[in-house]
Amino acid sequence: MQDQDGPLVAKAVYSYLFRDGRQPQATDAAKALHLAVKELKERNVPYERWIPFIHMGI
Repeated sequence: MQDQDGPLVAKAVYSYLFRDGRQPQATDAAKALHLAVKELKERNVPYERWIPFIHMGI
């Protein structure tokens, strides 16, 4: 993971999980990560920088 990508991905994930003042739900984790990686792709980040982000679990 590139140093500049970590904060962006973390911000995007947690912004989605805590959207509208909600309590985070484990079932939203995969979508939150998907949206964060999508943001990297929209910024034309090379795939080598977004492929390390995977979701395992619920």
